[in-house]
Amino acid sequence: NARKKGVGIALNSSYDEKAMKEIIDNIAEEIDREPKDAEFKLNGGNIQITDEVIGENVNKEELGKLISDNIYDLKSIEIPVKKTTPEKTKELLGRINGVIGEFSTSFGKSSADRIENIRISSKAISDRGIIMPGETVSFNETTGPRERRFGYKEANVIIGGEFTPDVGGGVCQTSTTLYNALLLADLTILERSPHSIPSTYVNFGQDAAVAYGYLDLKFRNDFDYPIYIDSGVSGGRVYFRIYGDKKARDYTVRIDSQTVETIAAKVKNISDNSLPSGKKEVVQQGRTGYRVNTYKSIIRNGKTVSRDLITKDYYKPREFIYRIGTKPVASPPKAKEEPKQPTGNQGGEKPKQPEQPKQPEQPKEPSGDDGEKAPKPEGGSDNGED
Repeated sequence: NARKKGVGIALNSSYDEKAMKEIIDNIAEEIDREPKDAEFKLNGGNIQITDEVIGENVNKEELGKLISDNIYDLKSIEIPVKKTTPEKTKELLGRINGVIGEFSTSFGKSSADRIENIRISSKAISDRGIIMPGETVSFNETTGPRERRFGYKEANVIIGGEFTPDVGGGVCQTSTTLYNALLLADLTILERSPHSIPSTYVNFGQDAAVAYGYLDLKFRNDFDYPIYIDSGVSGGRVYFRIYGDKKARDYTVRIDSQTVETIAAKVKNISDNSLPSGKKEVVQQGRTGYRVNTYKSIIRNGKTVSRDLITKDYYKPREFIYRIGTKPVASPPKAKEEPKQPTGNQGGEKPKQPEQPKQPEQPKEPSGDDGEKAPKPEGGSDNGED
């Protein structure tokens, strides 16, 4: 009868959770990928930007629930995937379309070691890459300690108002050149200090001294677009070019400095009785001091729309110090005069006999020595100055 009439039998179903987890893990392994920023490159002055990669991550917990809820339904399940957009997209980096500020300085006849320090430090700035809106940059943190292990060489630096050889000499020319490029690009300067001695490679009031650990150059990108700083050393100059949204700039920047006071160096004379009277020796070379104001002007359509005082610098004068001799100089003793012999015929002198003619001298053999050594044959020099 049961075969004829039929019987309802309740069936219990189940699934292997371990097997389902393995399936979900395999799905995630195929789909998951990390986000990757778009990349900005300069190739011979031409801007190249690669596409970003959107990150994807399978929500395993949600996928497991969807599978268990629909395991008996013969329908497709949309895999829940979380997408992550990277910070630097091609669209954002595309706003870097031209130079918004540039500056260069000459390092003239600097030593090879000083030039190498300039090259290393300037390359560290450009190697830093994209600087995003709101980001702050420290020169010292970017270039690192000026130590031999990082390739820095010994060259002149300013310590206590004196030029002294030390590792990293020349890096201040890098920071000064960058500082002026930042000003012309209208970046926000957060920290900057002048040198104790005015620089020869830039106008007064436009230098930027750095010393790792206590003097830094810091700036911030307050634009709504990223910037990129390019640098290089060529033709006896170091340069910085700051790239940004040139299309959005309807103005240019001009920097000028004015010397508001020139301070003459004092002179100090020290009496010294160990030096002969009238003798003068230099103990310390002096220099003139200056007070300098520097201004930033915004130029739009050929007209100055603003001119702001940005720095007031003081270059301290240094006094001249001399040692002045006071030791008396003894006068040399006068020579005694010898009694004069009578001259002329005073009655008693015999008349002079006529001189006998001299025999002609025999010619001497040439010796090559007329009181001086014969010159050495010319040839190469071993003093490195050929």
